[in-house]
Amino acid sequence: MSHYLQRLHGAAIPDPDMTVEVYLLAETVGVLTYSDCFGSRKVFCPELMAFSPLAKAELNNFLEQWLTKLIAERRSCTKLESIICPPRAV
Repeated sequence: MSHYLQRLHGAAIPDPDMTVEVYLLAETVGVLTYSDCFGSRKVFCPELMAFSPLAKAELNNFLEQWLTKLIAERRSCTKLESIICPPRAV
């Protein structure tokens, strides 16, 4: 999932950009990776074979806040991959 931030020079960049895992039976999602203009984070680091419950909780919390904000702003998302959420026409 990405939100494309329009830059002054006209180029849109994904900020933030996340990889999410969808749990169909539980009807929920979980963040696996996150990146923005400040850096990136992973829930699981394959190089170290390490899982970070703290990173998972923080990233899932961010995703919940972000989606809640998008819904509150009455935005409509049409794609699961590389989501671009333009404002609805009034």
